[in-house]
Order: sequence, then C-alpha cells, then structure tokens
Amino acid sequence: MKIYTVGRTSQSSICINDPHVSTNHAELLQLNNGDIILVDKNSSNGTYVNGMRITPGIEVSVRRGDDIRFADSPLNWSMVPTYNPDPNVRTMRSIGSHSLNNICLNAPGVSRFHASIKQTRDNKWYICDHSSNGTTVNGRRIPQDQWVALKAKDNIECAGMSIVNPVPPSSNWKLVAIIGAVAAVVALAIIFIPKLIHSTPEVLADANNDGKVTHEEVYATYANSTAAILMFYYYSVSVPEIPELPTLKYVWDSNEQEPDLYDGNNEMIGAGTGFFITANGVMVTNLHIAKPWLFDNSEMQRDIKLMYIDIIKEERGIQLSLADVKANGRMEYIYVIPHGKKLDVTNAIKCSVVSASGDKDADLAILQTVNDKLPEGSGYIPVSEISGELAAIGTPLFTMGFPAIDILQDWGQKEDTQQRPLQANGAAGVVTSNNDKYTYGFDAASHNGASGSPIFDQNGKLIGVVSKKLTDSSDYNFGVKAKYINSLLKMAQE
Repeated sequence: MKIYTVGRTSQSSICINDPHVSTNHAELLQLNNGDIILVDKNSSNGTYVNGMRITPGIEVSVRRGDDIRFADSPLNWSMVPTYNPDPNVRTMRSIGSHSLNNICLNAPGVSRFHASIKQTRDNKWYICDHSSNGTTVNGRRIPQDQWVALKAKDNIECAGMSIVNPVPPSSNWKLVAIIGAVAAVVALAIIFIPKLIHSTPEVLADANNDGKVTHEEVYATYANSTAAILMFYYYSVSVPEIPELPTLKYVWDSNEQEPDLYDGNNEMIGAGTGFFITANGVMVTNLHIAKPWLFDNSEMQRDIKLMYIDIIKEERGIQLSLADVKANGRMEYIYVIPHGKKLDVTNAIKCSVVSASGDKDADLAILQTVNDKLPEGSGYIPVSEISGELAAIGTPLFTMGFPAIDILQDWGQKEDTQQRPLQANGAAGVVTSNNDKYTYGFDAASHNGASGSPIFDQNGKLIGVVSKKLTDSSDYNFGVKAKYINSLLKMAQE
C-alpha cells in the first residue's frame, strides 16, 4: 500500500505549482491489489473526478485514466506509478490504523498504513515497515522500507502493539491445507463489467438433427467451462454512530464454536462452483458464494457483535447495545481452479465480484478473473445458449460441478493428490417443480459444493444454476432459472 500526497508544497509526492491548489490538497492511496482511492483533504478549491466534485474526507475509488482535477489542475497520471504485481508474491497483507488494512490496529502510535507482510511463492514470509513509530521483530526495530524475513516463532510489534504472526508452522501451500476442512456455505455494489466478448466458442453439435443432445455431448463440450470456487471472508465490526471507536475484524471459529479476532490468516472458508460465459473471464455463480455473509446464521453474527461489545466495554468503558453495532461481511479473496487443472498455486486464479442479485431468493452473482482473461484451456458457455423459457415439469436435465469437493476430489487424502486434475462431476435428472418465481425443483443428485453449477436441458440449453438443496437430502434440489442471468448481466452493463 502506497500513499501519494498531492499539493502545492515541494514535499508533496505529486507537486502541482498552482496557487489554487492547497498545500495539502488530496491523497491517492494505491492498495496492494492495485486499486486506487482518492480523498480530498479539505482543500479550498476542491477535487473533481470526471467533472464531479467529491466530498472532502470521503474516500472515492478511481480508475487510472479518470479525469481528476485538483482545483483547475489535471492529474498527470504518469506521476502515479502503474501497478505491476510482483509475480513472485502469493499474498500481501497491510497493517495499520486505517480500516482499509487487512490487519486493523486502532491504537496510539500506529500509523494509518504502518507495515506490510508478504508471502512469496516459495512460501517465505517477509515484513516491511512504513511507519513513524517503528515495527519490531523479537524486540529489535527493523529498518524502514526494507523487507525483513519472518519465521513462525517471531514476535511482531507495531508501535509496541503485538500482532499475530501469520507465518504457519509448515510451508505447505495454504489452499492445500484448508481444502480438506472446507464446509460449504449454506445457502458490492455493481462496479463494472466490460463489454462481452463474443468470440466463437465451442458449441454443441446436434448429431441426429432432432434438436436433442446426449449428456456425454454436453459434458464433453462444456465441462471445461466450469471451475471450483474457494472463497475466504471475515466480518468488519464497527459503530457508525461513534466513529472514534475502532473497527475490528472477526471470524467464526467453527472448531471452538465461538467468534475470534481475524488475524489475517484465519478466514472463514467456503467452496462452490462457477462457469464461464465470456472469453474475458466473466463467470456465473451464486450470491451465497459471492456474499456468503448474507446467508450466515443470525445467532453467529449476534455472538460476533457481543464479543465486540465486551471488548469496547473493557477497553473504553462504553456500554453498547446490539442495535449500535454493525457487522458487515468482507471478502478477503475468491479463487477459482478450472476443470482439468491440478491443485497447484499456479492454477488458482483470483476473481472479483462484478455484480450480485439484490434479492437473496434470486441467488445469482457475476464474477470475473482479475486479469480479464479466460484461463488457459478453459471454454465458456455462450450467452446465446442461456434459455429464457420456462422448463416444463419432467424436462430431462444434466448438471456438472464440484459437489463434496474435499471427498470426491480426494484432496488432502492421498500423497498424489496434487497430481490429479480437478474433474467436474456430472448428474442427470428431471425438473420436478417450476411454480416458484425464481427457482426450479429438480432431482439430480447434488451436495454441498455444487452450488453455482450449470443446469442444461435435453437441447443443451442452459436453463438454470444449482442453488440449494433440502437438508439431509440429495434428491430434492433447487436451481435459479437461467433467465435471471440475463437480467443480472443487463443490469451490470447499464
């Protein structure tokens, strides 16, 4: 994370010699993922984004190339270094008092963006200090703006405040370690979706010219359009009416059946399925995959708030009520591993949420790979193959995805686990009900992890997306009707 100050003084990162520009006019924050945030520092003549004046003190997301003006002076984007992620870095975490940090420390002496911790692809860990009051490792202050190696037993303090050391005791890749423990999730505002790329995909061939295709033909054509999804999230807890109180991050510890502070390495985990629909990495899945916290148990969220209330009472002497406290889910990251790829860090592709249904019953969301590309070797289901028609009861159907991923894929169970390519599992059945506004009922076998799988009819048309199942049953399941995919895509492009 980097801060670029904008102002008239020569000490500013971006110095603008204009009498209308304030001495400390604005700041640009470049996050570890490349996102850029702009904030006006109560300037006299304002900061403008694409012709609109922004509110002082309010952080605004901007994109490289936006027309940004400080008073009358335009931002020269060449003065803001282009984000070039280090290919050798697997994860990056920021530490500081600002709520944008992965590890938020609201304590005296802690800088807004105090330090950074990174994990490289060879499973080594490093820490870098950016602060005024220093970062220590085992009691010794480390040099500023220099990466220092970390070990699992090192004691880390930022301005005298201890933080949890994220270095695991072994160097096994994190995804391998957690997949065996993945439990399916029960069940962002729309940002931007590029114009859909309609290159020529592989399509189903009707060998008998009767309008119907076999399950084998559907699988052979579209299995490589599917991907397993792994998501990692936590809760950001605060009191909006009392902004001076800290924002703390929590997870639900399933082993202890109680809340725990999020330390940057103990995210809540879920798994599901998605499928690509364009050549630039746009994919469909469920809302409960993209925003799992919307479907979390209310008692669990209540316990998280109660833990926050106890901490504030103990540390600040302030008694809060449950109504005062807000617990908002935050996605740390989403990875996809395409069908046919081995479980390896080089095959895990980071995604972002592009759009999501506003109604939980219309359980759909749109993701996109962060590089706006289709994974090598993957295909996609063309938008033209998404059916807008209602499927009649008894309509034969076929679905494929990644149910019971930890068991059926045998991840973490055998020594040769990483040598086995990921394989989508197929299942056949019929439509059993269609009188709900959003969903079909169907009887094809399903299980936790299949959420987000595509459902095809006997003509090879996409008629739905697997959404949920009846508890303790694999034969009574529900899928969101495919026509709502088109609605979501249209809304995202407007």
